[in-house]
Parts: sequence; C-alpha cells; structure tokens
Amino acid sequence: MHMQQSVQLKGALLVDRVEHNGDHVLVYITQLLREVPITYRLELIQELPVQNLKPAVVKIYDYYQPSDQDDTEYIYPCVTA
Repeated sequence: MHMQQSVQLKGALLVDRVEHNGDHVLVYITQLLREVPITYRLELIQELPVQNLKPAVVKIYDYYQPSDQDDTEYIYPCVTA
C-alpha cells in the first residue's frame, strides 16, 4: 500500500502526526471540537489485485481515554457496484 497523501495529511489542520505500518494508518489529532465537523482525505493505492475485499475498520478514540471510542466500516465503492 502506498500513501501518497501522507505529506499533506501531516500538515493538515489539527493533525499532530501520521504513522503507517503495514495495513494500519494512525492519524493523531490534537483536539476535536464539539459540533465542529472536520474532514481529512487519505488516498491509498492498491498495488496488487485482491478478490473478495473485506470492509476496513475505521476507529476513532481518545488516546488518553481509550474506552471513549467509536468505529465504523469503510467499504470501497467499486466492491458494492
């Protein structure tokens, strides 16, 4: 997996740092403000064709309070078409 956008993501508003290792990408955000939505773009490039792609889990949690968390699944749009 290549991460083309990691340089831009590292300099994005409220992003402290970005780490990627194998199949995980960690984005450390300095703070989230209540009722203020933020959007980030992460572009991943598939290097090898894969059959039966499974949804990816996207998890957000407070680094200092890991029990305060939520997650969802991301399904690549071409899989459902």
